[in-house]
Amino acid sequence: MPETTQNIDFSEQQKRIIRTLSAAQVFNGVGIAGTVAAGSLLVTSISESESLAGLAQTTTVLGAAMMALPLAKLTQKGGRRLSLMIGYSVGIVGSILAILGGTHKILFLMLTGTFLVGAASASGYQARFAAIDLASSENRSKNLSIVVWGSTVGAVAGPNLMQPAGNFSHLLNLPRLVGPYMIAGVSLSLATIVIFFFLKPDPYLTANLSSDGVTQKKHETTRAALKHIRTIPNALFAVAAIGVGHLAMVSIMVMTPVHMSHMDVALSVIGLVISVHVLGMYAFSPIVGALSDKLGRVRVIQIGILILIAAATLAGLAPDMQTIPLGFATENNAAVKFSWTNPDYDFASGVSSQDVNYTLEIDVAGQSFNGANKKAVSISKELSVSYTQKEFNIILSDLQLKLNSPAAVEVRITASL
Repeated sequence: MPETTQNIDFSEQQKRIIRTLSAAQVFNGVGIAGTVAAGSLLVTSISESESLAGLAQTTTVLGAAMMALPLAKLTQKGGRRLSLMIGYSVGIVGSILAILGGTHKILFLMLTGTFLVGAASASGYQARFAAIDLASSENRSKNLSIVVWGSTVGAVAGPNLMQPAGNFSHLLNLPRLVGPYMIAGVSLSLATIVIFFFLKPDPYLTANLSSDGVTQKKHETTRAALKHIRTIPNALFAVAAIGVGHLAMVSIMVMTPVHMSHMDVALSVIGLVISVHVLGMYAFSPIVGALSDKLGRVRVIQIGILILIAAATLAGLAPDMQTIPLGFATENNAAVKFSWTNPDYDFASGVSSQDVNYTLEIDVAGQSFNGANKKAVSISKELSVSYTQKEFNIILSDLQLKLNSPAAVEVRITASL
């Protein structure tokens, strides 16, 4: 007599499935999250246009959207294991193309890669559904939250690997910004291996066995599912809320690393900021879930929209410059440290990029470094310089600023042979 789904004890299988999916999500999160900031900076570097910085994230999101339905079809035909493995594998191919495009400065190739990396994102989303294929009504939310937390761990760790990944790619004579895509390729490969070896038997195929324990239940078409969603106002509201929320969030976060790079912020710090952002996306999910049960889903979405508006307003009103107090009583205290990265010029003549000389230029804000009193300080070959309040005050005195009054100045570093 064939064993039916009613006779199968899913508890041990479900525990193994959750462990497998959580591990895969950690690797997937490490790979995808690290490319968020790097993609924006890499597009800007290739195109030399900040207006195109959002293309990397845009193509990644489009890739995830375009791959969602094909991966769902694959799930219906071959199960979660097949679908997740193919999604991660496509992401690996995308990582390779992004590396090639970034190395050879071919924007189309790089964006094709980011588009395919979106497939890995789509697989990450579908892994959450896999977490509840065999879950009971009593532990469905808990199982889902565990897998989401796996995403959180990976997504928070990923951006913090930007600096070491950049250093590693530099050792290979590759652009530093392709380093995170190297991490993505490796981590997605590990995710694929985890799914291949440990996601057995397939949770989706097991959950959808017919009463005979052999054949699969009949599946609804995508068109039927979309038609059903259109008849539910709350479902349409949820889709609209997700769309608007992502539009606002992605628009801000795509430009954040570009803005920080203007200030010569190190990749490690940019990665930290992205990590905190991702942490905010997922870390509070248990609280949001509890509030949804208590206050209602629509009310919680409304609260979330208000929080997003408040966050965007706070960021927009934040001062765009750093205030440095200078006083006689604290003249020996540290005032400011300027640091930058080597331009990594590629000289055909064999001249070393390490032979570059730097000049620190300081001028009154708004003068575009053309002011008559502009101060220029030679830094030789160092990649940073620090000043005490007394030393910095002496430099600023050449700008003929008003004594004991706040003043805005602009600073830039120039490189020359």
